[in-house]
Amino acid sequence: MCGISGQFRISGGAVDRGILERMSHAIVHRGPDDEGFLVEPGIGLAHRRLSIIDVSERSRQPMASFDDRLVIVFNGEVYNYAELIPDLEAAGARFRTTSDTEVVVNAIRIWGLDAAVKKFIGMFAFAVWDREDRSLSLVRDRVGIKPLFYRATADGVIFGSEVRALLAHPDVAREMDPVGLGQFLTTGYTLGARTAVKGVARLLPGHIARFTEDRAAEFRRYWDLDHLTHASSMGGRSLDDCADELFELLKSAFGYRLVSDVPVVNFLSGGVDSSLVAAILTKSLGADLEHISIGFEATAFDEVPRAKQVVEALGLTHTVRYLGMDEAQAGISRFVEVYDEPFGDTSGIPTTLLCGVAREGAKVALSADGGDEQFCGYESYARYGQAWSRLRHLPAGLRRIAAVGAGLLPVEAIAGAAARLSGGKLRPQLRARLQKALDILQVPSEGALLRTTFEKAWTWSDAAALVGVEEAHLYDGSVLSDEGLLGREPSFTGRMMRADYRAFLRDDILTKVDRASMHVSLEARDPFLDHRIAEFAFRLPLEASWGSDGSGGVEHKRILRHLLRRWVPDEAVSAPKRGFSIPLYSWMRNEWKDTVHEVLLDPSVARSGLVPQGVIERELQSFYGAPGGRAERIWMLLNLHMWWNRWMA
Repeated sequence: MCGISGQFRISGGAVDRGILERMSHAIVHRGPDDEGFLVEPGIGLAHRRLSIIDVSERSRQPMASFDDRLVIVFNGEVYNYAELIPDLEAAGARFRTTSDTEVVVNAIRIWGLDAAVKKFIGMFAFAVWDREDRSLSLVRDRVGIKPLFYRATADGVIFGSEVRALLAHPDVAREMDPVGLGQFLTTGYTLGARTAVKGVARLLPGHIARFTEDRAAEFRRYWDLDHLTHASSMGGRSLDDCADELFELLKSAFGYRLVSDVPVVNFLSGGVDSSLVAAILTKSLGADLEHISIGFEATAFDEVPRAKQVVEALGLTHTVRYLGMDEAQAGISRFVEVYDEPFGDTSGIPTTLLCGVAREGAKVALSADGGDEQFCGYESYARYGQAWSRLRHLPAGLRRIAAVGAGLLPVEAIAGAAARLSGGKLRPQLRARLQKALDILQVPSEGALLRTTFEKAWTWSDAAALVGVEEAHLYDGSVLSDEGLLGREPSFTGRMMRADYRAFLRDDILTKVDRASMHVSLEARDPFLDHRIAEFAFRLPLEASWGSDGSGGVEHKRILRHLLRRWVPDEAVSAPKRGFSIPLYSWMRNEWKDTVHEVLLDPSVARSGLVPQGVIERELQSFYGAPGGRAERIWMLLNLHMWWNRWMA
């Protein structure tokens, strides 16, 4: 795992070595073990190395192909690299190292970029310079596990593993993108290629970008799931049959993620996904790993008891670190150092703490992300699906009447009164939940309802008004456009899963894990995010992932639970889903209150012009003036302005 950066100048002009070094040093945390540079006419490449496979100096990057035509800077892992070597040697390639990077660059030289990348199983983002035809290609893995950002200029392109690397270049202006700002205020992150920095783009997963001296940039997609849809029925197969087929894929994918020349550990929350990773690694692959959990003093947020059930059932080596709430709360001050983009997912705080614990004894950790989006793990899938099945039968006129009536309801007063009358027994986010229910009542179409599921703070229309753009501009061209959402998937639930896979998983969860892990120089691998598992999951009948639990309820991730029951007691397998979170509402009203007011009432907020000062003051009054307020909005505003002060001011 590493960090890469560089610049290509189509004029052939010199790349400033000093600027290249500043870009590289900005992401030193991604690779503290070594650094390397290539500076030739028109091209500058920089590499920060976190040594995982072939840790010797001979694997230093930038690395050339066997004939010196191609030069690569590579971030990530290609797990099946050893299997490709015999065919490459037969075709004339020669190897000086035992690293996967050399296999990648030689595979591209022998087979061509498009053919080579389709043979790779892994996570990666890399840049390849062709000395002969003077072209630079940027490539990102199929799912989007590893990040890659770029800034197209009149004289070429500037790129890097994180936005902070580009901000170290004087040709990248520190200017806010209003569409990116609107997306953040709605979802807590930016979508697809969009970032919060004007002119800086994210290379899309499964894409290649090619830059040459004599033509405009060319973008092409080499992998997607668009041609796959969930099967309409089991087709005579039993759940056992499907589970057996998936089991073979999981063994292969999980086994590949053990390829390493340094120690590997596993994150264990006690949930279905991480428990299944632990079970297959231990019982089927014979791996003797350390399994790591963190616990919190607040029992409502403590996952350790569930994890211990799995540990006892599987006989695992287990390490638990209990964190005081003061330690977790202190994470707010480090948050914008970890995330150099505005990022609203507060679970980034405990994730960073977990990665720090893992890094004390290892360089590689397995993280079980992707199970929910691929195997119907969120309870909201059933809830929203049921809502749409009712709403779609309502006449348009009746919906308009309902929308007008809903708009007249004093939501804030109702929620505040209910919270007071309950003596604090109602959920603190009552107002947000009530408003969400009213928003759903008003949706005019299926696409609008799907977009509503992504709203975390402001609605799309309210965020658009705040940043001064049309609502449709916030999601046009992204996977949340009507074209991107509706597609060929036959069911609403299937479309919701696909939207989460292409937006929430890629742009929120994978961003969170990559930055949290690499901030402490830890490589996080995602066993569930093997592209072969995704292809299986999105062909699988939905009834294999979501169906009756036999007692009148609904079982999510049905096929994963079915597998896990082979090794773990049903009591642990059937436990309800629990997010990896912090008590945001409570902390915002208590421990973080002074920080909130110090940041949001500072004169720099008005100078930034990101959100009107009157809006900020109104939200503060609304949240702190009565119970039941919108903690997400306060958190988004706090995060946004702390980020601005650190990276843009």
